[in-house]
Amino acid sequence: MTFYLSVLIRIALLLLLDFYTWQAVKTVFPDKPWIKWGYWGFHILLYIAMALLIQGIGQIKIRYSFWFFSAIIALYVPKLLIVSVLLMEDITRIVRWIWVNLFPSDKPEIPLNTISRARFLSQLGLIAGAVPFLAILNGMIRTKYDYKVNRIKVPVKDLPQEFEGFTITQISDLHTGSFDSKAAMERGIDLVNAQNSDTIMFTGDLVNFKLDEVEGFKEIYSKLKAKEGVFSVLGNHDYYGLKDHNFSDKSHPYFQKIKDIHSSYGWQLLMNQHALIRRGEKSLAVIGVENQGKKPAEGQRAYFPREGKLPQAYAGAESAEVKVLMSHDPSHWDEEVITDFKDIQLTLSGHTHGFQFGIEIPGLKWSPAKLMYPRWAGLYQDSQQHLYVNRGFGFLGFSGRVGIRPEIAVLELVKA
Repeated sequence: MTFYLSVLIRIALLLLLDFYTWQAVKTVFPDKPWIKWGYWGFHILLYIAMALLIQGIGQIKIRYSFWFFSAIIALYVPKLLIVSVLLMEDITRIVRWIWVNLFPSDKPEIPLNTISRARFLSQLGLIAGAVPFLAILNGMIRTKYDYKVNRIKVPVKDLPQEFEGFTITQISDLHTGSFDSKAAMERGIDLVNAQNSDTIMFTGDLVNFKLDEVEGFKEIYSKLKAKEGVFSVLGNHDYYGLKDHNFSDKSHPYFQKIKDIHSSYGWQLLMNQHALIRRGEKSLAVIGVENQGKKPAEGQRAYFPREGKLPQAYAGAESAEVKVLMSHDPSHWDEEVITDFKDIQLTLSGHTHGFQFGIEIPGLKWSPAKLMYPRWAGLYQDSQQHLYVNRGFGFLGFSGRVGIRPEIAVLELVKA
């Protein structure tokens, strides 16, 4: 009952936005009945679609629900701007009414021969709403597959000559079940290979919720190749296929299936383990931990799985001259890495997606992700240790990206 009540409240709020927006539409387009019928006819169909989606009629695939959710964002974020502009007119009217009634005047009002204030603000509101609508639509159609290659030099103290210029291509957060164009995402995979890096590292979230999302993608993911191999770890979403959510029971058949899937692609899945890349007498340790979600507040339950065991993964890698940690959640770096494992020079994470929304232009870098994760995208440093947070290859929930492009990161190790 509580669930349906919350749904009704949300729909009522959307209806209020629709009604308010209609005031702007009818002011700009008066005496046009077809616009009225078109506007409300469309929204009635939208409410019916919402009801069907909530009921789960037809076992709607997850990507279709993402499309619908994205359409809601595209429609109602602009309406918030439209309503904000209209509120300016309403507030002005209220203030004016109060002023007139408190301080009446015998002077007649001078009529304006130009466009009325209401019509002007309605036009302004519709124009203001069109800007985010077009940006969101562009993010849904084009930007979500507009992969950006970011090249980063990572200074490493006492880096052996054997690993000078060693390159790592990092991808993260594939979220396979969200892809609605195999051809488009395959171009991204080809772009990963085109970097010709020494190794490729995937930092988790192969799926959204179920392992069967990867059916039909083996041929594409198996294309990933690198001289020193492809390494992978698990992200929080990779655990959600466990119906009992007993994440610690590694004997569960689910985990064997995960291992088999990664292995079938030719990837080396590291579950609290490490692997060594040797060049002459020198070595680079690739350390991989399971998802280590943000530490919950005292007395609260962890929101994401906390299965990372860094001491276990680290054991045996102490003598490696270079240590690279793969840990899906960037909060792990602050919680444990920079405090207890100061000889891990580079940590690679993902998880945040850069919120799939933000601004990244010269001199300005911001996203709502920053409110939850202080280290949400790009390279961070603490003394001689570095963290790189990947913006993600795929997308989740909102079927698009606005201002934050999907990322392929190429990290080159250089002497500090």
